[in-house]
Amino acid sequence: MLSNLSTIIHKAQLKYGHSNFMLIILDCCDKKVVRLKETEYIKALKPAYNILQIAGSALGYLHTEKTRAKMRAN
Repeated sequence: MLSNLSTIIHKAQLKYGHSNFMLIILDCCDKKVVRLKETEYIKALKPAYNILQIAGSALGYLHTEKTRAKMRAN
């Protein structure tokens, strides 16, 4: 899934230009609470390029028909 997200972001960067994107460290925390913190930020900021609504969970993610066909074949 990460590679799919990276592709989406990469395509957007090519389309809109790298200068229209930024990477900001929002918080530093212990790795025991990183998913909780990430979920809090996803809910608060509602980022445009975030696929998942809960950190570390595929809940809410919809596979493409091509991907579903591959999963059925396996």
